[in-house]
Amino acid sequence: MKIGITGVIVGRFQVPELTRGHRGLINEALGLSNEVIIFIGDTKDGRLDSHDPLPYQSRREMIKSAFPDKPLKIVRLEDIGNFPLWVKELDNTIDLFTKTEIINYSEIILFGSRDSFISGYKANSGKYKTREIKEIGNGVSGTKSRHDCYESGIVDSLDFRKGIIWALYEKDKYQEKLDNEELDGTRD
Repeated sequence: MKIGITGVIVGRFQVPELTRGHRGLINEALGLSNEVIIFIGDTKDGRLDSHDPLPYQSRREMIKSAFPDKPLKIVRLEDIGNFPLWVKELDNTIDLFTKTEIINYSEIILFGSRDSFISGYKANSGKYKTREIKEIGNGVSGTKSRHDCYESGIVDSLDFRKGIIWALYEKDKYQEKLDNEELDGTRD
């Protein structure tokens, strides 16, 4: 393992485009680290709704296209619905990444900013160092960004129509999975 810093960012990134705050956080972590791993929080079952409208793959591509030549590793991190257990799972995943050399540097620092996971991580005995980055941007939350997107109304474009079609197919696929689990008796 090399001497240096691996920066870790955890976020949902459920926005139509990265905010100034997202970009600032990622740039700050890149500037202070030899490599950066971004864990994208995702629903346990891949369910899409107004709170979680974008699938992991879409958010991963959004980040990759915003930082095409940067040393970023982007990984899905499942939300398990239990924050103390989630903190342990995050630490275990980082430990595994260290052992398997997905993480290449000896010091690991978790970066966050406004309303990030950092305070909850520390309160639940997370074992890695954390660093809170001063917020960059106008403080627009992802919730407000999604609401503004909805309020902007229908857009007359091919991509908009394709997005609606894709989302409805995904919703149908999820509902079909639920229905099959219920029929098989495997649903809780």
